[in-house]
Amino acid sequence: MEAKLEIHQIEIIVRSAGDPLSALGAESLTRAGVVPEDWEVADEQPEYPGRIVSSVLFANGVGFLVRSNELRFAQVFGSQELDKTLMPKVAADYLVRFGSGDYFSVAIEIRGHVEVTREEDAATYLVGRLLGDGPWKEIDFHPIDASFTLAYVLDSVVLDLDIRWMVFQVGEEESKPVIRFLGSFEHEISDGSSEVRLGKVLDVINGWRADLDHFRDIVNERFLAKEGPQ
Repeated sequence: MEAKLEIHQIEIIVRSAGDPLSALGAESLTRAGVVPEDWEVADEQPEYPGRIVSSVLFANGVGFLVRSNELRFAQVFGSQELDKTLMPKVAADYLVRFGSGDYFSVAIEIRGHVEVTREEDAATYLVGRLLGDGPWKEIDFHPIDASFTLAYVLDSVVLDLDIRWMVFQVGEEESKPVIRFLGSFEHEISDGSSEVRLGKVLDVINGWRADLDHFRDIVNERFLAKEGPQ
């Protein structure tokens, strides 16, 4: 049976070369109509390395993170259906309401995984399927571990694809080995006034499903079809 990719997180990253981006809390986002009034703030807020202007995580898995020149909108998917996500709309509404500055790129970052029975199955797939044969695969009779970072130049976007095995946490006590596929579609925003650049950013955000479909097609058809991990 062919393995199929399961999406567990989508993130929209907007970068600006202009003034520092606005720092907003949950109450400000609600008052501005960016997030629905019934959204509750998560009991536990994540800690991020580096200099953070502000961040907030809601109980439904939607999170905002503001650095000095970078906005991140993300959602983690558990049992919630991907098709019902409001995160991209919230990101667009935020930028329409508070957006300013010289945007130069937007990334649609998608994280997905494929479950495997054992950790050894993940290593066998990565090393045996994706790497060619050679004596360098084993040194002192110990098999190697591997991860991959690939870059694809597509029609109007660059796709950076990272593939590695990891232990995926399910709830507080359960974990499972998976092969993680992380794809980042990097859209360059160039030329035009701030209003024109904002329009281009919104076009990318509103078209996020095209990147998602492309990502699924690449992973399912080029990496997992027929001989994917079991």
